[in-house]
Amino acid sequence: MNTENNKIIIGDRFLFDPNDNSLIDTLNDDEIIRLGGNESRVLSLLIQEPGKVVSRHELHEYVWRDQGFEVDDSSLTQAISTLRKMLQDPTKLPVYVKTVPKRGYQFISTAVAQVDPDQQTEVETEHNLENTPSIDSLNTASVHQDDAQEAQAVAPQQNATINQPSTTNSAPQAHLSLLGTIMLIIAFVLPIIAYVNHTPKSDAFVQVANYDNTPVFVPVNHPSIEQWKPLIEQCTNFYNSKHTDSLKPIEVIATSGQPNQITLNYIHSEEHSDQSISVRLLIDQKGVDKVCG
Repeated sequence: MNTENNKIIIGDRFLFDPNDNSLIDTLNDDEIIRLGGNESRVLSLLIQEPGKVVSRHELHEYVWRDQGFEVDDSSLTQAISTLRKMLQDPTKLPVYVKTVPKRGYQFISTAVAQVDPDQQTEVETEHNLENTPSIDSLNTASVHQDDAQEAQAVAPQQNATINQPSTTNSAPQAHLSLLGTIMLIIAFVLPIIAYVNHTPKSDAFVQVANYDNTPVFVPVNHPSIEQWKPLIEQCTNFYNSKHTDSLKPIEVIATSGQPNQITLNYIHSEEHSDQSISVRLLIDQKGVDKVCG
């Protein structure tokens, strides 16, 4: 499936726009969910062939290496975790993204390209042209009609009476077509309005701290990070001192894969999603200004 120029309907619920890095939740008042660039590219690759197991190597190639970046395996784990958060997809009983141990990840829902209204109009126009009688057919019909008029003078009057309703029906049809166009415009404008007042909601993460007005989250059922909090606070304050105003991250997601290290994922707003980065910390590191920026 070519996802570059299409909006994709996922699981009869979400409308995914890979060009805008967004999801529209059609079952939740058309709520707009903002995806990071990494999560958007992960989802784009997974839905190209629903049901296919995509290896971690393939995901690394598509999401990072093709863009000129080299990251560790925890970045992919974090991207998958964040994507599941956006899709409200539980890990134990997944509906969209399934982990296949030692192989990779599998998209287990449906993904169908949305029909572009302009393309649909072109198809309908071609269909109407195919069904329009040719000039030769009209001429032949005219000859037969003249013969019928000679045989019976009353027939044309009856035909005129019968054909009259089709002319009067064209006005309501045009009105319905205009109404449909207006409804389509409203359907696209409403999500944009809702975008300003809505942010993603999910139970996949839990807030454990707030430093310099930046909330810190960890995945549900994540091991305790109490011993890391002083270092996380220093790193968050240092990072915010270098990224102020609109460049300030909207949240920090902390994940630890090993007892002696933790990864901080600085998540920025959609406008500055390209600034989002992951930083790995070690428990015995002292130079915070060297490892947190």
